[in-house]
Amino acid sequence: MEVHAHSHTARKKWTHYFWEFFMLFLAVTAGFFVENLREHKIEKDREVEYIQSYIEDLQTDTAEIRRVITTHKRKLIVLDSFMLLLSNQKIKGYESDLYFHVRRILRSTDFRNNDRTISQLKNSGGMRLIKNKKAADRMFDYQNKIEGIEDSQLGHANERKDMYPTIALMFNPFVFDQMVTMDGINKPENNPPLLSYDPALQYTIAFYVHQLKGSNYILQKSLENLYNYAIKSIELLKNEYHLK
Repeated sequence: MEVHAHSHTARKKWTHYFWEFFMLFLAVTAGFFVENLREHKIEKDREVEYIQSYIEDLQTDTAEIRRVITTHKRKLIVLDSFMLLLSNQKIKGYESDLYFHVRRILRSTDFRNNDRTISQLKNSGGMRLIKNKKAADRMFDYQNKIEGIEDSQLGHANERKDMYPTIALMFNPFVFDQMVTMDGINKPENNPPLLSYDPALQYTIAFYVHQLKGSNYILQKSLENLYNYAIKSIELLKNEYHLK
């Protein structure tokens, strides 16, 4: 009887340990599963937050792009007016116009995109959170287009700088200095004389103006394409993430 009781007790302990292990295994597995779900939800929420922030950046960009496009359209008018004076040899008696146009040509407004969100994503390694392939591809494509715009703007700036030596030989810098005020650039009065009326300098400047007209037009069209791409990107992201 004692041997029989001992055997029965041992068998009970074995099943007890088995169920303890099994329950512990279930608890750990369930905890792991719940933790994964929690982390997945956190990452999904962060993804949506980043996308919402990125959409806000795009909306800021579209407003800025419209402003810069307007500036380029106005500048093209100035370039055309300046070229017309040079081509028609309206030099003497038109000095005030020449000073005014050339000084405005030297100024430019560049587009700077709002890279707040994309910088955060890149610096923190957060791009891995953007699981939606359409969204990620769209963001990368947009940044590539931004880089193209920046390269074009740099080229346009270099073309303006190329004009400096010729302008310095033809125009009086002290007149330029008097034209610039806190309110902007004012047209000089009484046709102040040029430093030089050399036709060779006029032809050289006309060549640079022609180059600027070309790059200005290309920039304007590139910005218009970027604007349309940004608008479509906003629509795509809202649709993909079911945002209003």
